[in-house]
Amino acid sequence: MTHRTYYRLALASFISLSTSLSYGAAFQLQEQSALLLGSAFSGSTLGKDAAMAFYNPAALVNIKNQQVVVSEVTLLGKNHMQTNLATGWAGESITGVDDNPSLLAVVPGLYYAARWNDKVVFGLGATVPFGLKTEYSDDSYVRYLATTSEVQVIDLMPAIGYSWDERLALGAGLDLLMVQAELDMRSDTQGVGISSQDAWQKNRAHDLSLGYHLGFTYDWTSALTVGFAYHSAIRVEMGGESKSTAFEETVKRQGMTTDTTLPDWFALSVKYRSAPDWTWVADLAWTHWDRIQELTLGYASGVAMTLPLHFENARRIAVGLHYQWADRLLLRAGTAFEESPVTEAHRSPRVPDTNRVWLSVGAGYRLTKNMHLDFGYGHIFFKAAHINNGGPLSAVTDEPIFPLLRYKGTFKGKADLIGLQLSWDYV
Repeated sequence: MTHRTYYRLALASFISLSTSLSYGAAFQLQEQSALLLGSAFSGSTLGKDAAMAFYNPAALVNIKNQQVVVSEVTLLGKNHMQTNLATGWAGESITGVDDNPSLLAVVPGLYYAARWNDKVVFGLGATVPFGLKTEYSDDSYVRYLATTSEVQVIDLMPAIGYSWDERLALGAGLDLLMVQAELDMRSDTQGVGISSQDAWQKNRAHDLSLGYHLGFTYDWTSALTVGFAYHSAIRVEMGGESKSTAFEETVKRQGMTTDTTLPDWFALSVKYRSAPDWTWVADLAWTHWDRIQELTLGYASGVAMTLPLHFENARRIAVGLHYQWADRLLLRAGTAFEESPVTEAHRSPRVPDTNRVWLSVGAGYRLTKNMHLDFGYGHIFFKAAHINNGGPLSAVTDEPIFPLLRYKGTFKGKADLIGLQLSWDYV
C-alpha cells in the first residue's frame, strides 16, 4: 500500500471523528434534564432536584431528604442535504446521492441526592454532556468524509452542595468521563469516485478523563435568586485500532491516536417571582470553544494530518416562564438563541453546524406526595449551512493534502426533542 493511500485512509477516518449532527452547538449537549427542556433550559443552575449534581451542585441544597431522578430526552433530527459540487482527491467528479441524514438518539440522566446534615447534601449523577451520532450512506456524496460517526461521552459525577448561610450555597463536583468512538468511512483509493470501487475503514477508540465543576446560588431577595456554574476543560487523549481495506488487499489493522480538549463552559441564571403563580427564569451560557483550533490524527504507520477547525467561543441566551396552574400542575415555556462555534469559512460536511433558535413547552405534575412527573418538548430551527470546503492539511507542511478534494452544498436542519422525567422523594 502506498504512502499516498495511507493519507487517503487517514483522512477519511479523521474527518469521521469530527462530523457532528448532535443538535447542540458543535457536539455539546444540554439535554440532561427533561424538566429543564420545558423552558428551553433557562434557569438551568437554579433547579430544585437531584439533576443539579450536573448543572450546579450548589443547588443540591434544595433537596429536603433523599431523591432519585430518572430523565430521558429523545432527539429526533433531520438534515436535508443539497450538493452542488463534489470532487475527489484526484479531481474526479464523485458519483453519489444526496442523503437526508437523520438522528434518533436518547440523552439519559440518572441522579441521586441525599441530605447528610443541615448544611451538606451529597449528589451522584450519570449523564451524557457531549456526544454525536451521524450516518451517511455508502454512496453519499460525502462518503469519503464520513459514513458512520458515533461518539459517546458518559459523565459519572459525585458532587456536594453546602449551605453557607440562609442566602448563599456553594457546590463542587468531579467529572469522570468515559469516551468511546465508532468511526467508519469509505475510501476512494482508486481515484475514480465510484462507490463500487471504494475501500473502507473502521475505527474504534476510547479514553478515561477527569474534570470538575463548581457553582453557587444566592437569594438576593425573597423574589430574586441568581446562580452560577463553571465546568472545567477536560483533556481527552484517545487511542484505539483502525481496520481498513484497499486495492483488494486483506484487512489491515494498525493503532491510531488523537487528542483534543473538551471546552470549559459556564452558565449564569436568574429566577424572579413576579407574582405568586408566575416565575421568570433566564440563562446566559458561554462555551470556550476556541480551545479547539485544529485536530491532528496519527496512525502507527507514521501518517499524521491536521484538520483546521478554528472554532470560536459561543453564547447561549434563554428566557422562560413558569405558571402554577393548579396545586399539582406547573406549566413551562421558553425560548433560546444558541450560537454555533463553527465559522462560515471553515464549515464543512464534517461539522455542518449553524446558529439555532429554540422554542419549548413543558409541564410538571405531582402524582403523589413523593412522586413528580415532568414533560418537555422543544423544536429547534437551524439557519441554513452553506458549505464550500476541501480536505485537511499536512501536519508537516501545512499544505492541503488533497488540493482538488472539494465539497460545495447546503445543509438545512431541524430537530424535535421530547423528554420525560420522574422524580421520587423518599425517607
